Amino acid sequence: MRRLILAFLLVCAVCPCAVAAPFSYDEALGGDLPDYSAPLPVFPFGIGLNTVTGVLGWTGSPADLDSFAFTVPSDALLTSLSVIVADEVRGGIDGVDWLFLQGVAIFNSGILLQELHPPSPGGTAVLTSVLPLGSDVYNISNIGFGGAGPRPEGDTARYTFSIELKAKSGAVPEPASSLLAGLALAALGLRRAVRR
Repeated sequence: MRRLILAFLLVCAVCPCAVAAPFSYDEALGGDLPDYSAPLPVFPFGIGLNTVTGVLGWTGSPADLDSFAFTVPSDALLTSLSVIVADEVRGGIDGVDWLFLQGVAIFNSGILLQELHPPSPGGTAVLTSVLPLGSDVYNISNIGFGGAGPRPEGDTARYTFSIELKAKSGAVPEPASSLLAGLALAALGLRRAVRR
């Protein structure tokens, strides 16, 4: 009985079933996301609901345009993506434009999958045309926002991206782990046969 328990523990140790946890980023805690002039951060999204929250708008010159990239791991599918935008100060933002691209973590580069245009305030844009999506790097490039009248300093909008990843069904363990588990079980069986 002890050998069976030992074999079970060995298989569990060799073939871990750990899943990356959902990722959350908030500019208020992690710092301002870049615009087109800087490299995009690449967030390691995990299974579950991942969120990215920030503020964009007329916060100086140039305007604050937030963009980021993320990865979908090999054992997951991107099943939903939405963004909600709400005015934060004085109501000067009346719409935001993002591009959702696949293949590279470079601003406004890659394969265009869909444009996202949530109206503000309280507007939501939902990715609909290409789901589900598999393992790759994706980027969300903020290409602008609208405003009514002059662009007063301080007119900003708060946004939250909600990006859900689900585990692929029927995931297969990698070959090296399966081989090690099989060898361990064979060694235990051989040891048992030799003792008899």
